Amino acid sequence: MATTLPTGGPEWKRVDLPVTRGLDRLASPADRKDVMFSKILVPVDLEESSRPGVEMAAALARESNGKILAVHVMTPASIDVPDVPHEAKPLREAEQQATTRIDDLLNEVAPGIDAQTYLFFGDPSSEIVRAADALHADLIVITVKNRSRLGKLLMGSQNQEIILSTPKPVLCVPKA
Repeated sequence: MATTLPTGGPEWKRVDLPVTRGLDRLASPADRKDVMFSKILVPVDLEESSRPGVEMAAALARESNGKILAVHVMTPASIDVPDVPHEAKPLREAEQQATTRIDDLLNEVAPGIDAQTYLFFGDPSSEIVRAADALHADLIVITVKNRSRLGKLLMGSQNQEIILSTPKPVLCVPKA
């Protein structure tokens, strides 16, 4: 059935189209997993600043019955390593501390959601992109922080490097 809408120019008609075949399946969350993201990668630092991204990843995973892939990238500057080159104990302690803090955050923010924690070493932006490829992530959810133009110029932006380097879709969540 078409309805003619009065306008000053040519006549516009509103046409009620039948629902496209298959869209009716989107009614229940169990069926949405076919269309939504099944593996959601979220970079996590050891501060509260990544919480909004984890919360968004949890909400998306809950809606689509997906899995959270929490990735933390350790850099040499983030690990207190003594001058002794063969001492691996501080590295293991740093790994354990990072894993425990991330798991605590996931248990708090995403209870009941399938989540795995991964640790990588190196440059954060390139390792996150590499992790997304290696883990076959469908989506990357990052928390973005407001910085001045001068701050971006002087410090660069890890998030910008991720967005420009990956073919995966990236969802940017503003820091609260």
